[in-house]
Amino acid sequence: MENRVKGGRDTVDSAIGSIKEEGITKVGIMGGSFDPIHIAHLIVAESALEAFGLEKIIFIPTGNPPHKDSSKMSDAKNRLEMTKLATQSNSRFRVSTIEVYQGKVSYTIDTIAALQSHWGKEVSCYFIIGIDALIEIESWKAYEELLKSITMVVATRAGHVGNFIDTTIASLKENHHANILPMTIPDIEVSSTEIRKRVKENHSIKYLVPESVENYIKKNKLYRVSDQGGDTCE
Repeated sequence: MENRVKGGRDTVDSAIGSIKEEGITKVGIMGGSFDPIHIAHLIVAESALEAFGLEKIIFIPTGNPPHKDSSKMSDAKNRLEMTKLATQSNSRFRVSTIEVYQGKVSYTIDTIAALQSHWGKEVSCYFIIGIDALIEIESWKAYEELLKSITMVVATRAGHVGNFIDTTIASLKENHHANILPMTIPDIEVSSTEIRKRVKENHSIKYLVPESVENYIKKNKLYRVSDQGGDTCE
């Protein structure tokens, strides 16, 4: 299902369109290049569901992010398909195409505004990001508006919690009235960059990504030539 968001800029798909129809009121939003999606992404999403009583997590593969050279990322169709494969076994996970087919630079503030316009105040949105992204958030488009408009769930690893992170969160709360909820996740050293490197060097990626994603990468011969992409939301 595709339809135009009233008052918004972007089209939405069935993953977004059905939220109100099902009476869902607490939704997690998880953006990223997902090049490829891996087990740490899935662990963060599941942790947020449990920690904050969320009903669904919507994964949004980015289309053309402002802080990256999209020509060095895998084709959006491949990233979207891998995200669908990785999440299909969890009924509380959904995947949206809201950014991948935009054909323009994707800004988080625009995506969030489109979702909130479509859902209205009845649906509370929790935007899930890593601590590295939060530290850089003041370089994002309209970050002050973003911080005021949505609850941020910040995934931190147990060994990385410290004064700097606490100070960063406290500063954003004080200066921008941000609602930021820290969430400690298991310390699992997995990244898309490392997975692409391992594929390029013919090393196994078994158990680092779901088996379906591993098979998709093999079938489509992804990541064999160059090191591309990354993990961040913006």
